[in-house]
Amino acid sequence: MLRYALCVLLLACLEKSADAHDGQIIHGDGFEGVILTPSMMGTFSGAPPSRFNTGTWIVSSDLVRRAERHLPQAIDQRTPPPQYLRTYYVPQYYTPKGTAPLPTQGHTRLETAEADSITMDNFLNDVRPDLANYKRQYLGVTLSGKKYLFINFVFGPDIADDPYLQKTWRNQWVAVLGGGDDFWSVLYDPATGTFSEWE
Repeated sequence: MLRYALCVLLLACLEKSADAHDGQIIHGDGFEGVILTPSMMGTFSGAPPSRFNTGTWIVSSDLVRRAERHLPQAIDQRTPPPQYLRTYYVPQYYTPKGTAPLPTQGHTRLETAEADSITMDNFLNDVRPDLANYKRQYLGVTLSGKKYLFINFVFGPDIADDPYLQKTWRNQWVAVLGGGDDFWSVLYDPATGTFSEWE
């Protein structure tokens, strides 16, 4: 009996030790996430946008809550015009020079930047109803000497289905190339309360 009790105590200590290295978990109205520390960012320099590896800092829970309060409105403001809703465009750089663009539903020939913006607006329109289902990772980053909050979004069901993500999303930066609607990120400017660099 004593041997069993010592074994249980040892396992509990090991589990507590592993959890001690997790970032600060933060919950709020419609969101759950983790504030990561710079020491947890081993994979961050290789993740887009890698330009932020010039400086990182630990954000406060108050800053996170302020950003989350502004996020739904920022997404709502990017709802695409009705004629562009749920249509997709092929940016010019996907079209060989001198040839016609590839056909897409509701296709309109747009400049590359405009096409990319409309595609992102459609994406945000699609994720808006599921916003509460995304886990967040928060990190303070520095760009051109100015501090921003970088928010990384990972779809909750993907974490639930992946044993590796279940263990690591609270203490390691999740870097994914591709992944569609399940993985995305945005930059929040605390000074202006605005979002940019939707990826």
